[in-house]
Amino acid sequence: MSWIFDTSAPIRHSGWSSYQRFLTPYYEQSRACLLLLALLVYPSVAISLLVLTGPEGGKMWYRMPVSIFYNAATFSAFIIVLGFTPRILAHIIIKFSILISILFTFISFFHFARYHQLIGLSSFYAVIDTTWQEAQEYLLATGQVASSTTYLAGVLATAPLALALFRYPSPPAWPYSAWIRFTAVALGTATMACMTYVGTTRGYLWQNNQLMLMIGTSAQALYETYEVKRLLANTADNLPSNVAIEDGRPATHILVLGESTTRRHMSLYGYGRKTTPELDRLSPELEVATDACSSRGQTAPQVKELFTFATREDPSLLTEGPSLTQIMKAGSFKVYWLSNQQIVGKQDRWAGIFSLHADEQHYTNMRGWADGVSYDGQLLPILKTILSDDSTQRRFIVVHLLGTHEGYDLRYPAEYQVFNDLAGMDARFVAYGHNEWRIGVYNAYDNANLYNDHIVSEIIREAKKIDRVTVTYLSDHGEVVGEGTSMFGHLDDRGPRQMYEIPLLFYLGSAWRQEQAGKVDALRSNLGQPVQSDELIHSLLDLYGIQHPLKRSDRSLLSAAHQPKPRFCDTLQ
Repeated sequence: MSWIFDTSAPIRHSGWSSYQRFLTPYYEQSRACLLLLALLVYPSVAISLLVLTGPEGGKMWYRMPVSIFYNAATFSAFIIVLGFTPRILAHIIIKFSILISILFTFISFFHFARYHQLIGLSSFYAVIDTTWQEAQEYLLATGQVASSTTYLAGVLATAPLALALFRYPSPPAWPYSAWIRFTAVALGTATMACMTYVGTTRGYLWQNNQLMLMIGTSAQALYETYEVKRLLANTADNLPSNVAIEDGRPATHILVLGESTTRRHMSLYGYGRKTTPELDRLSPELEVATDACSSRGQTAPQVKELFTFATREDPSLLTEGPSLTQIMKAGSFKVYWLSNQQIVGKQDRWAGIFSLHADEQHYTNMRGWADGVSYDGQLLPILKTILSDDSTQRRFIVVHLLGTHEGYDLRYPAEYQVFNDLAGMDARFVAYGHNEWRIGVYNAYDNANLYNDHIVSEIIREAKKIDRVTVTYLSDHGEVVGEGTSMFGHLDDRGPRQMYEIPLLFYLGSAWRQEQAGKVDALRSNLGQPVQSDELIHSLLDLYGIQHPLKRSDRSLLSAAHQPKPRFCDTLQ
């Protein structure tokens, strides 16, 4: 048996050497690939650890590990293709990829320390749309907020990548024939294309891939800049001159626009679960419309019809008439826009445009709705500061919530996770059939409603401290949460009626009630009437004491002449 260990035997040594010579190139190439893969996946691992150890890391416990696996699979295909790329080009691609990874990691650490959110489209857009003076002011303010620990953490996180930049791994060079090279490149490219598509279906996938985020989002931010300028050019630039003020006394009017909240999941409207306990307690002081529908099933088209005289049937007044924010400015109100949604994006663009007419804008959501935690509660301190400023006598404040938007489990803090079982669920949901996933999503939506109830109620409680004040709350559209269907979410098309059934309520300060008794009586008599959100601007102008030639009394809930009009939701089941 001693021959087994006798490596000096000529035949055996020759055989092993041949085998070794055959394996060595593959071993070296595989080692280079694994090292490069580790470097490319490193940023998502570092960012995941940052997020998971943060205060709301529990919300991301499955998203971040899945994104790491996704990145590993995507970059594996990327490296295979790289192995068949000309050496000089492959070196350039590797160096560029590592540079992108360094920027992504450092900015992500710094941004998370500053905002408790990762970078997103709003962050990129803000950079592109910022002047040099604004950038200086931001950097100065950031320098006062950020600590040396923040910078140190960012530097330490990028150190492995910085070292690799100066001694980056050689690109693999697979020793295969031409037809194998062609096949591998084709399959690798197809795999990357498929993975890219999969990434676009889940925000937490592509937004945690440094190449997709830094390159794709930069391009998207540039496109959004162009789109905003184009759309802005088609809206009225100047304040309308044909606005009449009924009452020029001090007043504060707050318009709260919710997101994806159907009234069918609110106990204020008779839902079996106590999802709105705070509004329920406030209900004796509220005027609640019982049959309100949205004119649209998505945010962008709805916002266009809510903030202008445009309607579902006649969109022409979107560009031919002024927006509500412009009318309020012309009515001597200082206009504020507070939002926990993005300033740009396919569904956010028009809200961002209308907010440009405001005197002050405050946006708190840097990441977007698809990934990351950005609670609506961030808006409350800003609102309280505005309301406590006695120097401004006439104020119009728009508060745009993220509400109960898809990604329901990201919309509320842990203490609002109250609903965890089948008790009190919609009978249609239970009858349709349920599994653990469906139950989890349904319960998360109701928990989001519970937190939304707190936010809206807190806004009303703050408003109650002011004499001449009104608060209007509605949602942009409703939501389907698996009741009698496999569908979850919303769309601007025909579907379940609850996609369009929304809450609509008013809080009217005691002073305003006494002064406008006739309007209060008309409102109360019309609260049971069918109303569609694209006609709400007429009621709001009546509420705010503003006259405009396009305002119609027969469309105002505060007018005895109100006449219901045909609604899209009434054509749905």
